Amino acid sequence: PPDGAKEAEQREWALGQKLADELGADHHYTAFSTDDLAAVTERLDLRHYDNVDLWYEHKVRKEAQAAGVRILLSGWGGDEFVSCHGYYRYSDTFYRGKWWSTLRELYSATRSGPLRLFRWLRLCFRLLVLLPLPGRAMFWQKGRYGNDYLAASSPAFAAYAGKVPRRVKRTAHCSVRADMLHKYYQGYLCNRIESWAVAGESAGIEYRYPLLDRRLIEFALSVPPEYFNRRGVSRSIFRRAIHQVVPKYIWEENFKDEPGRTRRMLAMFRELSGRWYRSPPAGGEIIEGERYRALLKRASELRPEASIGALFTFGTVIKSRLVLNLERACRSPSESPDPPAPGSPGGA
Repeated sequence: PPDGAKEAEQREWALGQKLADELGADHHYTAFSTDDLAAVTERLDLRHYDNVDLWYEHKVRKEAQAAGVRILLSGWGGDEFVSCHGYYRYSDTFYRGKWWSTLRELYSATRSGPLRLFRWLRLCFRLLVLLPLPGRAMFWQKGRYGNDYLAASSPAFAAYAGKVPRRVKRTAHCSVRADMLHKYYQGYLCNRIESWAVAGESAGIEYRYPLLDRRLIEFALSVPPEYFNRRGVSRSIFRRAIHQVVPKYIWEENFKDEPGRTRRMLAMFRELSGRWYRSPPAGGEIIEGERYRALLKRASELRPEASIGALFTFGTVIKSRLVLNLERACRSPSESPDPPAPGSPGGA
């Protein structure tokens, strides 16, 4: 929830409250603290398959269960299909021979002013040259799999992980449809859905994903690329589809970031890293104790500002801790946490 009236006026909080007021709907906030984060990571047992690291969702489920809610809707799948940003729309049309119309569309996407030509050339280079390259196309997978999440692992396990074949090869692609299929075959959407299905079952909650309706996916895969991003405005087809359903200040808004919440979450990660650094757990065969302690020290000194590097570092801290918990449970079955009771975090 917002911290005071000043923060409540910021749009990441204010827009949701404004829409709820107009619809006459209840607007709920779920408080989440460092203690809550610590409790979830200590309790979560990877053997129960709840492995998706959206930690606040555990408390959301708990409060939903207390309120008698049995169905939760999620927007997962939108970014991958029907409401995707459509950045590949420009390389898609450019490399199919529509050079002039694509370049003109990119020029329309830049702000007017004395440096407009420079901004246009930079945008063309980014979207027509860099974006289709294999390294950029696989940026998230490379960063998560190849480098960052193994920072605390033992050399033997890191060597083993490096030999495991990738689910999706780092091939170049330059079309919207190819990008959609590329993300689909990575498998993380299926992993998220299965993980939340397991976690929700213990609370008697069923998750549903309207934007992953098969008909919507098939429709998204068949839409011409020009409709996904027009004159630099992303999610164009989705905005048009909902413009008569939600107010203009929602569908026209080009703002998705949550800097206030992100700063709080990163501050919580930093505080928790400091706690664990002062009382570090013993290492194991997969996670090496000294490496993990060095990682905790580095994480506890990071500034709580949103950046890819900070997110990867904190993600590595949490994932390494979960693996350590798993190693401890497998070594000493008596120390293994019992299967969680219905409604508790990590239930299956």
